[in-house]
Amino acid sequence: MDMPTLSLVLRVALVLVLLPVVFVGASLAWNHPPLLDTPGIGTRLKTYLTTHVAETRENHPFPELRPRRFAVPPEVLFRFSRQAVADAGWLVSNAQPTAYQLTAVATTLLWQFKDNVTLQVYTSPDGGSILYVRSESRVGKGDLGANIRRVLNVTQHIERQITEYEGRKK
Repeated sequence: MDMPTLSLVLRVALVLVLLPVVFVGASLAWNHPPLLDTPGIGTRLKTYLTTHVAETRENHPFPELRPRRFAVPPEVLFRFSRQAVADAGWLVSNAQPTAYQLTAVATTLLWQFKDNVTLQVYTSPDGGSILYVRSESRVGKGDLGANIRRVLNVTQHIERQITEYEGRKK
């Protein structure tokens, strides 16, 4: 193989190696998951590269994925959950108001992938309510932080609504 051909082959190989790295880096930057938070960047990167689900649950190793507790009644939290889903532009596929459960389909911006999002509200023993959120990609094995970003965004939106609601009550 002559030098120009070898040089071209090396350049193509370099591009093929770097392309996935650039794609992963750009996707992580777009989703801006909390990479540096507990339990650390290694655990988080592994999760974002190999998991296509983010869900709140008790004692989750990622603190931001622990269920949120609110002082409002479940029906109020469910109403704000419905509003957050509507504001996000997700299509509601199933709503069970008496069970305080809502399932929606979120479409990713760039690739137009369809992801399932479920919000479930429970009555808290202290009289308030507890929010559980699950976001799952229908395609792929790693979501590059997209699902955790979706859970965080919807939860933060609901928290803002409740703060405004409580401010109006005073």
